[in-house]
Amino acid sequence: MLAWVDFTEADLMRNIGNTNGGPKTMVDMVMVVESHGDATAIHRRYFDFVCDNPGKGKNDVPYVDAVMRTAISMGLFDGCKVLHIISDGGPKHFKNVYNMNAMSIIVHEWPRLRPGSAAPRVHWHFMAPYHGHSNCDSHAGVMKNALRRAQRDAQQAAGPGEPSKAPQTAVELTAVIEALAASTAVVLPSIPRPAQRTDLKSLSKGIKKYYEFQFTGTPGEVLCRLHTGMGEWVLQHVEEKKKAAAAAPVAAL
Repeated sequence: MLAWVDFTEADLMRNIGNTNGGPKTMVDMVMVVESHGDATAIHRRYFDFVCDNPGKGKNDVPYVDAVMRTAISMGLFDGCKVLHIISDGGPKHFKNVYNMNAMSIIVHEWPRLRPGSAAPRVHWHFMAPYHGHSNCDSHAGVMKNALRRAQRDAQQAAGPGEPSKAPQTAVELTAVIEALAASTAVVLPSIPRPAQRTDLKSLSKGIKKYYEFQFTGTPGEVLCRLHTGMGEWVLQHVEEKKKAAAAAPVAAL
């Protein structure tokens, strides 16, 4: 099974029924799930995990973590033996040690998130910088056009000079997304965020050189290799950064 993931955040609700005088945006993590029954049959489903109250971090690791946990609990990957997640190398939310650590914990907690199911073997593949165009990009374009159409229709229904009843929140937008963009819209009311983030060490020799990661099921344990489907796996352990020791007090002369 393949899961293409990407973020779209700007302009999705720009000026749609906005009464606050400025542009309003909504954060959306797009997920396109493909299951292959055989060599010729591909079943493709589109999902939009939307939130108009994501917090200061917006599209970041806690957002990805919330989406993946929600997707598992919904049963999107039920029956999957091997799951390949594919994304760009966005360093803020995808390709960083915090996301790899979060995924290692999710795989470990999979049976609790989806009782009765076992975790598949999970791989995360990253496209090369400035390369690749996924189904998420195509879907984002379809969805933006659908929202613009909803805005125009609402304004025409209201009449010239009258306030439109276009959707203004993520909850109100679900019907538009599902009807016009042929997607399942999932509303995340807010994104859970830790009060304080634990600082983690970068992977040995850095994370940028690797393009495929696999999760063993042990929290903080990640297998890495230089190329997708090629080369030897390197076992890495995510560790907390050691805090600098406090300076010893200097005796008064």
